[in-house]
Amino acid sequence: MATPVRGSLLALLLSLSAQADAQDDIARVGDALTMIARFASEICTGIDPATSSSSVEVSGEAKAKLDTLISKIVDLGIGGSAKYTQNQGKGVLQRDLAQAFKDANTCRLQVLETLKDRLLPTASPTANSDAQKLAGLWFASDDRSTRYSVTIRGREFHSIEFGKFGRTVASIDGIVSNGVVEGSWYIEPAGLVVDGKQVLAERKLGGRVVLRLDMDDKRLIGTLTTAGKPMTIVVDWSR
Repeated sequence: MATPVRGSLLALLLSLSAQADAQDDIARVGDALTMIARFASEICTGIDPATSSSSVEVSGEAKAKLDTLISKIVDLGIGGSAKYTQNQGKGVLQRDLAQAFKDANTCRLQVLETLKDRLLPTASPTANSDAQKLAGLWFASDDRSTRYSVTIRGREFHSIEFGKFGRTVASIDGIVSNGVVEGSWYIEPAGLVVDGKQVLAERKLGGRVVLRLDMDDKRLIGTLTTAGKPMTIVVDWSR
């Protein structure tokens, strides 16, 4: 029988191990979401808004990029993505993408939503119900052309920010506890463009963020503290 001290030490070690595993899961799902967002930006760029919906098809190039994306997510070891390496699974995804191509204005967001739902793990049935209230599509309260797609996996919070032109601007990876989100805010490569060129080659840590639901569950408010030279920015999203 373990002594109280040894028992406490064992509990601490198990807790730290679980926290490490959770942080690893967050990082891997965050990487997968970033890959999916980049894929959406790449294949939706150049679609003619006037294209007839009946003529939209998934090009050979898009299919090749989709195969590469699936392979990378399978390598991360998350979700049920492995089944989409088979021809039948690929066919399902390709049909979904063809539907997304029908509207050039919403293509990026539809592709992101479709692929993250298909390729990433679903939330646990025992997931915190308060955390699930955070999931879905949000808008900047002062400018609804800026959108935020939020995914909840258990207590893990992941968001992708889309700017006015559908560009992937930023993302957040965090943990939900008692209705409060605490995590890291990242600048995405497509979100930092100078003279039409991307300045970043990969996502960069932009700062720390704390968010909470308003009482009516229709607003997500909080603060973002930038890295480097600290500056606090008010965050206010609405349904």
